[in-house]
Amino acid sequence: IPIPDYEKYTQGIFSDVIREQSPKQLKLIRGKLYELLTKCIEPEEIFRIVGGQLVQWAKNQAPGERLMIEVLSGTCEFDQRCKQGGKPIVHLEAYIAKMMTVVHLTKSNQFKQE
Repeated sequence: IPIPDYEKYTQGIFSDVIREQSPKQLKLIRGKLYELLTKCIEPEEIFRIVGGQLVQWAKNQAPGERLMIEVLSGTCEFDQRCKQGGKPIVHLEAYIAKMMTVVHLTKSNQFKQE
């Protein structure tokens, strides 16, 4: 079964997060998120795809389980906030910013294992 185009596009957002963590990149990703939302892709689906990709990435990183917990809890937290109200783009962008921070800390070996 072929993967839908929106899913491939959403997986590209994950790749963008891993490739570069900067305000410029966040702005580009915001545009992609907005495009998905205007195509009637539910925010929950975006959280599911990006979060799932981030969990797979976290499994292969040094902090391991602690990093996976951070990714999963962040995904659940922002998904829940999105469901409680407000504009989905705000919550999705905040989620991406948080995950960019987690990725950056992991890549620079500053992610704390507790």
